[in-house]
Amino acid sequence: MSMNLQLKAIKDSDIKDLIASPILIEILENEQIDPECVDVEEKYGILPEDIADYSSWQPQEKVDKLDLEGAFVSLDYLLTGRNKSRAHYPYNFLTANHRIVTEMGWGPVNVYHSEEVKEIANALESLEESILIEEFDPQHYIEQKIYPRHYKWQKDDIYSMLNQLKTITSFLKKAVNDGKGMYTLVV
Repeated sequence: MSMNLQLKAIKDSDIKDLIASPILIEILENEQIDPECVDVEEKYGILPEDIADYSSWQPQEKVDKLDLEGAFVSLDYLLTGRNKSRAHYPYNFLTANHRIVTEMGWGPVNVYHSEEVKEIANALESLEESILIEEFDPQHYIEQKIYPRHYKWQKDDIYSMLNQLKTITSFLKKAVNDGKGMYTLVV
């Protein structure tokens, strides 16, 4: 089973609501909550009978989604793994514990406001492909067991990763143009 990272573009005002009431993320992701599966009282401090008070909440606009099938680990390593100047924000947004709102799926749900998404998009856009190509060492990925495990990395794999970074950058730029921040979720 592979883990996927989902980037979800959402309005800053909705992010404010998610931070104030993390149960709203559960509602966004699952449409309804089964109190027998999620202990909402322990996790969110909400009695099961009060779930209905939250379930009518809707985001201001449609939430846009980008699904990074398993590749987010190798992309994160490409962005941060061997270059200390890129080891931190904004380059580590794929796996960082930035502003954790709740735990869901396979880990923390992180939120980024629209200004932070703009910083990330600008940072990605400023990366020179030639530097990433030069830094990419397939043998190092194999030795470090960087996802996908048991995969024999090849030098040409850099090009698919660069295409994925372009897709991410386009998604983030669209979010910025739409005045949206985002949250990340590993499923």
